[in-house]
Amino acid sequence: MRTVEDHMNLNYEVVVAEEKDFDGTVYYVAFHEELFGIEGLGDTKEEAIRDLKKSKEIWFRNMIENDDYVPLPKNFDR
Repeated sequence: MRTVEDHMNLNYEVVVAEEKDFDGTVYYVAFHEELFGIEGLGDTKEEAIRDLKKSKEIWFRNMIENDDYVPLPKNFDR
């Protein structure tokens, strides 16, 4: 069974999208296509990616503690 650290070290592709708030303010959303339900937000791409990393660690911890399935990266080479 993989640990949180094992999953954190896998190479999940990061997607960062530029979004606009209702008032026109630009912000960024980062996510991994394989890991549904988690995302990172920030005023810059870098902030969004840092936030995603924190969210991902919490998500992995919860999934592993609940013995739920954690998808591997699309490009995972067995």
